[in-house]
Amino acid sequence: VARPVTIADSAKKFEHDVPRPADADRILVETSAPIYVPPRRGNPTASTLRVGGGARGNATLLPTISVLAPNGNGTTIHDRPTLYWYTSRPLAAPVLFTLIEVNAVAPTAVARLAAPSEPGIHSIRFEELGMRLAPGTAYHWSIAVVTDSARRSRDIVATGAIEYVPGSETVRDLNGDYRIYAREGLWYDAMAALFDRLNTDPSDAILRLHRA
Repeated sequence: VARPVTIADSAKKFEHDVPRPADADRILVETSAPIYVPPRRGNPTASTLRVGGGARGNATLLPTISVLAPNGNGTTIHDRPTLYWYTSRPLAAPVLFTLIEVNAVAPTAVARLAAPSEPGIHSIRFEELGMRLAPGTAYHWSIAVVTDSARRSRDIVATGAIEYVPGSETVRDLNGDYRIYAREGLWYDAMAALFDRLNTDPSDAILRLHRA
């Protein structure tokens, strides 16, 4: 008799992927997933925002996209952060990144991104785009795949929220520890620090599990 797949089954599946380093401390400490504690501050308008972009019409041809953002207002201590988004398929259609202040009518900035030739997670670096966040201002940011330039209502769009909260030197000097960033409610800084670690050691199974 078939039984439903459980969380325990998933753990067993990944068991073989987790390395067995000689340092037992790493097993005890680093295998525990980081805990994200949402910030208490933030614009209430953005507090429940995270919208994913699903395929409409022929789902075998259109991608599903999503932003790597919290289900609420994520914060950063950097005015030029790095954001991440995901596509389920390679893209040939134009991809637009839009940044707009909450409750504003006109966007703060719009940039066309290179269409990814591979599925997976991709980055948006504010420094490369020449963009900067204003302190204490809540924004919505979105990725739009333009499937029909004449009918923009057919765009596949995913949206998140972000706010730049200038941090103290103590908060900034965390040696890239994504666990501390997550615990301090700095979602985007935690993600960037984790991806920096993964870029250095992409085969590290623990880091990959923490990203998941």
